[in-house]
Amino acid sequence: MNKGLISHKHKSFANDIPITIALKAPGVQSDKETLLFCARNIKSYQRAFFPNLEEAIKLGIFTTQQAREWIGDRTRVIRKVARPRRAWSH
Repeated sequence: MNKGLISHKHKSFANDIPITIALKAPGVQSDKETLLFCARNIKSYQRAFFPNLEEAIKLGIFTTQQAREWIGDRTRVIRKVARPRRAWSH
């Protein structure tokens, strides 16, 4: 969490992904849906969660497609070096 913001961290990402963008990418459509998913109907949780919704707005992420593109731009390409297979003798 950075500045009260919740983020998703994974080795595939160059930086942490804000939770609202991470949820919007697979198809969570509305901010209300995100808010209910993360903070339920508890008003104090909802108030604490609002900065997370504002972060996506500041970044200009409003749609699923925008979220996917934003995440795609920040995804690392991890390449594994193929090693020769070890031959087992019986």
